[in-house]
Amino acid sequence: MSARRGTEGLWELLARVADTRAEELDCEQALNALSRWLDDASTPEALKDGVRHHMTMCPECRSDVPVILAALARPLPPDYEPPPGGDE
Repeated sequence: MSARRGTEGLWELLARVADTRAEELDCEQALNALSRWLDDASTPEALKDGVRHHMTMCPECRSDVPVILAALARPLPPDYEPPPGGDE
């Protein structure tokens, strides 16, 4: 079973590498962009897409979203959809 788990982890890693974009937001940029999005619904769609993509690729930042929202006592923006596998 542990060999299978290791293989699944490898496939997940390969899938993430395949989904990598030429330009990516790093963690700090993604969280700053999310903050901007929460403050300003007119945030450019390209920036929102970058946040969505980063949250899909980064489980650490994805797990920070509910904490940030709770700290701000704000709901998700209506056009934000949690990525698959997220528990938001």
